[in-house]
Amino acid sequence: TVKYKPEFGDWETAQVSATAQKYTLENLWCGSRYQISVTAYNSIGTGDESDVLNTRTKGSKPIIPEASRFIEVSTNSITLHLSAWSDGGCPMLYFVVEHKKKSQVEWNQVSNNVKPGGNFVVLDLDPANWYHLRVTAHNNAGFAVAEYEFATLTITGGTIAPAREIADVGSGGINTDTSMQVILANLNLVVPVVSAMLVIIVAIIVMCFLRGKGNHHKGKR
Repeated sequence: TVKYKPEFGDWETAQVSATAQKYTLENLWCGSRYQISVTAYNSIGTGDESDVLNTRTKGSKPIIPEASRFIEVSTNSITLHLSAWSDGGCPMLYFVVEHKKKSQVEWNQVSNNVKPGGNFVVLDLDPANWYHLRVTAHNNAGFAVAEYEFATLTITGGTIAPAREIADVGSGGINTDTSMQVILANLNLVVPVVSAMLVIIVAIIVMCFLRGKGNHHKGKR
């Protein structure tokens, strides 16, 4: 008798002929861990149960695709090409699709049961906005979570500039490296301001010097 169970399942048994050289357990879950043990019988009685064998069926969790193969961007929507995902050798079960604007914290769930195959369209997006997309793909071996960043097109079908990451000074999250990055990024503003301040300071010094020199000559007369 062969006794077997998935990692988080119940024990099942299969009767095997005494003359069988090998036996194949069928209809197991793909990419899953199993425990197996064997007990032998003869005319005298039942032998001791074998040690439990820990093994795993072939297959892995879904493999995340590149954004360029998966996401097709439009003005008010995006199309997800689900076939871009590799199933890892285990058939896909379903997808969970979520999105949010780049500035938002909470995710909006579009669907928690998108069937594999074909395309899936995410609607009602705002034009010319940056979004985050989170897709969780499930198969019997497990699940994989992918996060992407994309921008919807403008009303005329154009693209928008990359979103700039600006540190939140008020939150205390800015550090020295971030400060330097901000300064360097705005160097075209910093240089003219500093130059103007230097000119003003020099002008004040010169005026004070000339005024002092003039007063000195008056005193001699």
